[in-house]
Amino acid sequence: MSIKLTYFGLYGRVEFSRMLLAHAKVSFEDERLDGATFGARKAAGDFPNGQLPVLTHNGKTLNESVAILRYLGKHFGYYPADAYEAWYADSLVDFSNDYIGKFAPIIFGGKFDEDTKKTYVAALTAYAAYFNKHLKSHGKAFLAGDKPTIADFHVTSVLHSVALNKASPIPADWHTAVQEILAANPEFHAYTNKMGAELKDYLASRPAANF
Repeated sequence: MSIKLTYFGLYGRVEFSRMLLAHAKVSFEDERLDGATFGARKAAGDFPNGQLPVLTHNGKTLNESVAILRYLGKHFGYYPADAYEAWYADSLVDFSNDYIGKFAPIIFGGKFDEDTKKTYVAALTAYAAYFNKHLKSHGKAFLAGDKPTIADFHVTSVLHSVALNKASPIPADWHTAVQEILAANPEFHAYTNKMGAELKDYLASRPAANF
C-alpha cells in the first residue's frame, strides 16, 4: 500500500490527515513543496484542481482536504459506520474547518497589535467553547464518542497549528490568553491534553511550521 500526502511546508489543511496516519501507525510519504516546485507541477497538470493538498493512494490521486480526511478515516477505522454518528463527526469537522479561514489571515498577516489580538481571542474563545459544550454534553472521551474519529484529528490539528504551536509567530501575551481560554473550558482543556498524549511522538518529531 503506497500513500503520499503532497502539500506545502505548513500544517494548514493537511495536518489533520498527517495526524490520522501517524495515529494509525501507517507509513506515508510526506511530500512538502516550495512555491517554485508547486508552480511548475501545477503548470504540468499534476494536481486535479490545481491546488493542494493531494493524496496519492494506490495509484489514485485524490484532492480536497476534508474529503481526503474522510477517505482516510473510512480506510483506517476513524469514520463511524452509523449514519447519525458519521453526520455528527462530519458536523464537528465542518465547524472546525471554517476556523482555518479565520485564523490563517491573522497568522500570515503579521500584524500582532491589540485589535488583531481581540479578533484572535474572540475566535479561539468561540472555538473552545463550542467543543467544550459537546464534550460536556455527552461525557465521552473524544469529540464524537468513545474512540477517535476524523473530528479529533481536525480539531487537534487546528489547535496545534494556531494555539499550541511552539513555532507560531504569535506574541507571548497571546500564548497567555490561550491558556486562560483553555482554563475556562475544562472539558476541552482535558481533551487537548488527551489528544496531545495520543499524538505525543508525532508532535515531538514533526517539522516546525508557523501555521
